[in-house]
Amino acid sequence: MISYDSWSGGTDAITIVYADPTLEMMTAPNQINSCGASGINFPTNRPNYGTYLSSYGVGDYVMCWDYAPATGTESYLWSVQSGGNSSTGGLGITPITGGVYTDYDAVCDPADENLPPVMHCSRAHILTFYIDNTDDGVGPGSPQHPVLMMDLDFDFPSTGPSTDDVPLVDDIEDLQIAYCPRSLAAAVGGCETAAAWTDNLGNTAGPYEGTEVWMVRFSLVARAMREDERGTFLSSRPSLENHSPTDPEDGYYRQVLTTSVTARNLRMMHTP
Repeated sequence: MISYDSWSGGTDAITIVYADPTLEMMTAPNQINSCGASGINFPTNRPNYGTYLSSYGVGDYVMCWDYAPATGTESYLWSVQSGGNSSTGGLGITPITGGVYTDYDAVCDPADENLPPVMHCSRAHILTFYIDNTDDGVGPGSPQHPVLMMDLDFDFPSTGPSTDDVPLVDDIEDLQIAYCPRSLAAAVGGCETAAAWTDNLGNTAGPYEGTEVWMVRFSLVARAMREDERGTFLSSRPSLENHSPTDPEDGYYRQVLTTSVTARNLRMMHTP
């Protein structure tokens, strides 16, 4: 989970990464790769591994994780640079020094350290949700017509919105996301207390992968398609989480939608 606090116009964004449960493999136990390796290897004598490897192509992502650390599961996300080889068991990847995302900044720092000897790996599915509210010519959104969008190939936010992003819901003015991490929840007795929640996971300047998130709260501001034609209704965009808009009043009807979800897999991985 990667958080982006205060994206365009103060709206938030979030990237969710998960491994395909149907393509899980274990790395070759007799090979230890350095953190700067440009490939990882899998045993060729395991059932279906050859088929799984052959399904990878350039530009796909592979996610690996290690259950061994006492502090909790550490995961890695690499871009595939050369397709999987079912004969050798090799899979070419962008090395960590080239911009991998890891659970902890120090997992592979310096890059001459080694990766875990045995990791579970699978194809990564990456979904990013954000608000398109700019007149940049990319996507259907604009300041007058904000749209909730979904990016499927990890272009966002490094290259901004892309032409292949998927519009989900029209007229969503704001998306705000809050997180309840273990460190805050443990200090105040759980996520039921307001003090357990934070608006970002530690880095508002760029992506930062959440490692111990127990719950996530999503809030949306949905707006009517057009202003009140009678001119008798006035409202302005409400404040949500750490976003306090200063928009002037207008004639749009608005509704705030909020829901909280438990990140069960992350919570189980990081609960003593």
